[in-house]
Amino acid sequence: NRGPGVRNVVGADVVATGAFGTGDLSLNSVLWGAVATASFGGTSMASPVAAGNLALIYQAWRERTGSWPTFEEARALLMSSARNTDHDVWTQGAGLVNADTGTDVAAGLEGTYALPVQWSVGDYRGVEYEAFAHVIHPGEKDVQTFTLYNPSDKPLRVKLKTNWFRRIGKRDYSFTSLDQSLDHGAFTTPDYVFRIDQDIPRGTDLLMVRMTKPYEQFDPDNDLAPPYNNWRVHLQNWTDLDGDGEFWVDANGNGKVDLGEMDENEHIRFSYGYSYGPSQQVRISNPLERMADGILLTFRHRDQVPEVPTTDLTVEVSYWKRTPWPWIRLNRWRLTIPPHGSATFKAIFKVPKFAPYGMYEGSILVSYGDEEVVIPVTAAVAARGTRFDFGMRDRALPTLTLYNNSKVFGYTDYHWRAESGDWRFFWTDIQAEDLPASGTPFLVVENLWQQIGTDIDTIILGPTQDCFSNGVGCSYPFGGFPGDPTLYGPYTLEEVGRSVYTYIGSGRWIYQTSSGINIEMVSAPAQEGLHAILLHQVKVDGRKLEEWFGGSVGLVTLDPGVVKASGPAGTGSMEITISSELALRYFTAEGFGLGAPVTTRETVYQDDPSDPSTASFVTTVEIEHGARLEVSTCCTDSGSDIDLYVYGPDGTLLGASTTPTDEENVSILFPEDGTYTIAVHGWSVPTGEDQFDLTINAVQGYDVTVTDLPSEIPAGGTATLTVNWDTTGKAPGTYYGLVLMGPITAPGLLEVPVEITVEE
Repeated sequence: NRGPGVRNVVGADVVATGAFGTGDLSLNSVLWGAVATASFGGTSMASPVAAGNLALIYQAWRERTGSWPTFEEARALLMSSARNTDHDVWTQGAGLVNADTGTDVAAGLEGTYALPVQWSVGDYRGVEYEAFAHVIHPGEKDVQTFTLYNPSDKPLRVKLKTNWFRRIGKRDYSFTSLDQSLDHGAFTTPDYVFRIDQDIPRGTDLLMVRMTKPYEQFDPDNDLAPPYNNWRVHLQNWTDLDGDGEFWVDANGNGKVDLGEMDENEHIRFSYGYSYGPSQQVRISNPLERMADGILLTFRHRDQVPEVPTTDLTVEVSYWKRTPWPWIRLNRWRLTIPPHGSATFKAIFKVPKFAPYGMYEGSILVSYGDEEVVIPVTAAVAARGTRFDFGMRDRALPTLTLYNNSKVFGYTDYHWRAESGDWRFFWTDIQAEDLPASGTPFLVVENLWQQIGTDIDTIILGPTQDCFSNGVGCSYPFGGFPGDPTLYGPYTLEEVGRSVYTYIGSGRWIYQTSSGINIEMVSAPAQEGLHAILLHQVKVDGRKLEEWFGGSVGLVTLDPGVVKASGPAGTGSMEITISSELALRYFTAEGFGLGAPVTTRETVYQDDPSDPSTASFVTTVEIEHGARLEVSTCCTDSGSDIDLYVYGPDGTLLGASTTPTDEENVSILFPEDGTYTIAVHGWSVPTGEDQFDLTINAVQGYDVTVTDLPSEIPAGGTATLTVNWDTTGKAPGTYYGLVLMGPITAPGLLEVPVEITVEE
């Protein structure tokens, strides 16, 4: 994972070796100590490596001082002693953990540490909450004082500078593979190879390779299930052991590597990209300094499918250089830290007046001898109010930075988790005076991107009271906690609106946009306070390396926002006035209902956890003229882990909910007419059999209609429509419906609940 973190901090503080190491297996499971080992990697390796480094730092500190370091001191020691790997700070944090330097600093032998050890630029309305998001607005500045500590008995002279990465060049290596029958499948020999070191500009601090292929060549069945046509990309160090100046001889002249054609033992991997998706990425730092006799870019056809005999691979190598970050000015460039003392410097962060909204990263570097302390800097440049543009629609052209606020690079992984894929983050602070005096206001986000096959979801976070800020909803072990807004801020930010949730597990999302093409519109209740807009690329078209996007945010107000009436059975109507800061073209509105949700008590059994088709509970529901089908489960007797699947009339999986609990929910907007199948799968039912609540809310029917519909609502304009209902023949009781409205690109953008009570 990479940053930024949820509070606009760096994300990962440090990195540690994660590929690969030898670990112990339990002796009683193997019964022979000589072979009771296994290789391990990933966070399973990096976490204990980092913890071990920190433990040594703790020990060195205690031996010097007789006490343990505080949390802030320990983190500062770990981060300040990490080795700069010359990656960006959202990738490496402060660098690679280094117990040698860390124990030297903690023991007072040599070196320095910084406090604060990272900088989240800005504040929130003038207050720097420690555990709440910091933002800064275009044209504003922020000042931070840093203290450098020297525990040793001799003075330490350091140099200071700022840093961010800028692209200094790129080169295309795209190609189309030969027929896959020629690919040999060997693990250590590539199928294709290019020598690239001769193309790398001098001064390159970071080299990045990106590769993509059309989605239909990755998943030709378009079923989000293996087998996939997958390729791996490697950067390899070439050492010319035999001195012949050759690493590969294309003996048969076919342009690809065949077994026996590459010199043995002359190439070893720097790094590689191996996710299961249309796109791959791999980076290495200081390529020219680290190489032996050359750098090879290699490709291996990891997984093949018969439907795709050849693959069109778009490949780009880009070159990046550390340069001073012009947004940061330091009041000192050199200073001397006295023995057993400290010294300070100030940094002034100034956001250009026309800086595009979004996230920015860089660092302040403190160097002494061969060591370099990396102080990560993260800035969230936020909008104000309810109306602004972002991405391609923003006020300025995008910059040549690693993280671009106008485009995303896929990087989905169909063997991973829901968060896989590229993300972008935007912020706005809404004041009370930005909201209308009456009606129900909605914050509407419209996003447009280039390729129809790509799907970028929108998630809106808004102010929400919680345990830590407000003492609301506290549970064990925080029961009775009153909340601490001085630390955690005035509230937390929770999801208040989002694209339709179509996740089906293992990093896979069903394609769904409000328009059916490359436009997504999402709304959420607008309120006073900080809001975050998160863009998540959940599916990749793959024809291009990156997806340009741009959008607009604006306020839409419905007055009233709810249709509620009571009286004898019969007909009725109510007018709704719509005011919009955005243009809503080809406006549409439709009524649905009236009805009511139905809850039943059902039984589920232990099923095959690896096979959802073995679900022991299955039922159906008929839909005719539906606005929404909502299905939820909860409240098992024994706390079983059950999963929920909903299939359409043609048997296609439309939605799944697979949390590790019994609380599951699937919502389908505008379900087509037909029979829907609901399956509840007993993933873990320890008692073998359990009961659960099943609630089906099918909002459907023709009892609610809309008349006097406007054809469009211009930006800054208003319109009025009429909602009508008919309860003729209905028994006394309360009935529910919905009016869904919006432009043609999002006909369900705005929801007006309808609640009609028929009296005796």
